[in-house]
Amino acid sequence: MYEEILGRLGFALDLDALVATLSPTQRALLAVARAMRLLNSSSEQHLFILDEPTAALPKHEASELLQLMRRMADLGAGVIFVSHRLGEVMEVCDRATIMRKGRDVRTTDIKNTTRSDIVAEMLGQRMDDFFPDPPIFDDTTVRLEVTGLTGDKIENVSFAIRGSEIVGFTGLTGMGQEELPYLIAGDLPVSAGTVAVDGSQVTFTSPRFGHPTRRSSCPWKPPTGWRMGSWHG
Repeated sequence: MYEEILGRLGFALDLDALVATLSPTQRALLAVARAMRLLNSSSEQHLFILDEPTAALPKHEASELLQLMRRMADLGAGVIFVSHRLGEVMEVCDRATIMRKGRDVRTTDIKNTTRSDIVAEMLGQRMDDFFPDPPIFDDTTVRLEVTGLTGDKIENVSFAIRGSEIVGFTGLTGMGQEELPYLIAGDLPVSAGTVAVDGSQVTFTSPRFGHPTRRSSCPWKPPTGWRMGSWHG
């Protein structure tokens, strides 16, 4: 029976495998097959509700799960797909209902909308209004200058931050951006490079040396202030 159901879904699965050894996508496939088996294997009157099923999946497994959803719909089942991944919604869905503040604000055919339209409905305004052009600052004074900074995960990083600027650092987890503030604040050892505050080279050997009461200060707010944001001495 399960081989027949899996065949209809267009997937193969080792029915003798332990569930613990299956990938998240395979487990989702197994759950769908089991539900179809309990409902006498006919898909015409099924309704499947999938709540963020791809949220923790890598791209290739998410793609497989989207194919499974499409196959389920093609067999006659109804599928409710709850997701914040707009690309997947645009790819696999026929219609979308946009929620905002606990209310459905719009239901539309995917072919008659765009990602920008959906985002605007989610936010209640266009992205152009939500993110206006940044202001222009006249202050050209360099407040922080980092040159060739090197640690365990980052190498030869240089940048300058001027007065009135907000500068962001981003990247995938483990790419080094997490280490950067620790190196500047003196909480991690620096292998090479210099840090200058207001034109004066400084060496913070501990976050307490960056306290704003000091002449050359570079206050640091760690990600978990309750655990890491206090010191003694």
